[in-house]
Amino acid sequence: MPRWQVILREAGANASWIDEISRSLIPDLSPGLRVGAFICPVSGDGFTPWINHVPCMIKANLPVYIYWPENGDNYDNCWAQVIRAFPYLGLYRPYNTNVVEVPLSNDEHISYNRQGRPYVVNPQNSF
Repeated sequence: MPRWQVILREAGANASWIDEISRSLIPDLSPGLRVGAFICPVSGDGFTPWINHVPCMIKANLPVYIYWPENGDNYDNCWAQVIRAFPYLGLYRPYNTNVVEVPLSNDEHISYNRQGRPYVVNPQNSF
């Protein structure tokens, strides 16, 4: 039994819930398998409440996509607030304001994980 399952069981997590998680893609951190997480460090409607987990996600090889503030009137002030609140994100700040925007795509398809279970892949969904 993996250590993470033992820790959850000792913490009182429901055994059937742990079994369901273990059969999913969630605990499989194989390189190239995980789609990743989209993170918004800017306060407001899209703010990611678990942003403090970003260093752990990066250490676990989980791809992390960070939504950075747009270049506008409050651009530098917004950056200062983000870096002050989350200093570790400073390592990932892009300095080129001409970063190309990724075009939207609604193409979905079915793929299969290493255990042969199907899952839907949509380029705009990270979870």
